[in-house]
Amino acid sequence: VVGEPESLGMSLALLTADYDNLRAALAWFADRHDAEGLAQLTGPLAWFWHWTGYGREGLAWAERALRTRADASVEARIQLLAGTAVFLARMGDHERATALGEELLALARDTQHSEAEASAWFLLSRAANQRGANVEAKAFAEKAVERFRHLHAASWLPWAVQRLGIEADI
Repeated sequence: VVGEPESLGMSLALLTADYDNLRAALAWFADRHDAEGLAQLTGPLAWFWHWTGYGREGLAWAERALRTRADASVEARIQLLAGTAVFLARMGDHERATALGEELLALARDTQHSEAEASAWFLLSRAANQRGANVEAKAFAEKAVERFRHLHAASWLPWAVQRLGIEADI
């Protein structure tokens, strides 16, 4: 659902070069109360904000998008919740990352969105680890690996296995 770009360095360079336009697009969606557009753009940009040091600005956009998420499509809400949960966890707000991961899990189950469910387990494992809840983190990582294997999610499965390995090592 949400992942670091395949070619992170190249993607970051391209996004950085076009960031003024992305800011303009975010503002345009926000000014028009377009929850769909704001969520679709904000969720995936979480990686960019984290890796480029635009954390405060990114958090402000994420908060704005989260306030209107109910008006966005399921796919847009999934992207927003997953991206923002990762972003918050990386910023050290593990409690809020957990809450968004739990919301993502509930949405995934309600809509039978298997990929979002697998991603939610992965995000919840990471947040639990960062809170020091390693038994919980391991159980969540096991669920993530199981779901990603079932989905044949080649790009995410190695990350989930790594997540499980981290927990097994503790």
